[in-house]
Amino acid sequence: GGELILHARNGKVFAANTNVRSDLRAELKATIAGEVATSAVDSDRETLKGWVTDKNPELVYWRVDDELRLMYKVVQHGNKADGTPVRDWVLVDARNADVMLRIPQIKESLDRRLHNGNNTTTLPGPVVRTEGQAPVADPVVNTNYDHLGTVYDCYN
Repeated sequence: GGELILHARNGKVFAANTNVRSDLRAELKATIAGEVATSAVDSDRETLKGWVTDKNPELVYWRVDDELRLMYKVVQHGNKADGTPVRDWVLVDARNADVMLRIPQIKESLDRRLHNGNNTTTLPGPVVRTEGQAPVADPVVNTNYDHLGTVYDCYN
């Protein structure tokens, strides 16, 4: 298992890099059934109430140190308590049903939206800067935009 990277210019390969290895040990058959892997995901401590576990796990190889480990890839989806959608790949060891790794397929990110109250009581007011937008003329808006990013980084 591994990866092969080809470097090309004008349609001609001029270099190749690889970490492909043929000497890695690998199990040929799972010792647990796919249903056991699905049950392991359902009872995993990171699974929240209401999440749905797909019932068709897929056998895959996952590199662990100098070994290709046979795993079941189980897809689980749902919503967190705040409504944030979740879609995870959960890797379950095909030898003993241990949940080894959870790989989120939906990534969380910043979504800053700053409004201007215009010194009125009508809120939230017009949007003056959104995520990814260049700095605006108002330095107070820009400072608050930056500080929201700092707070986000602090909790991540």
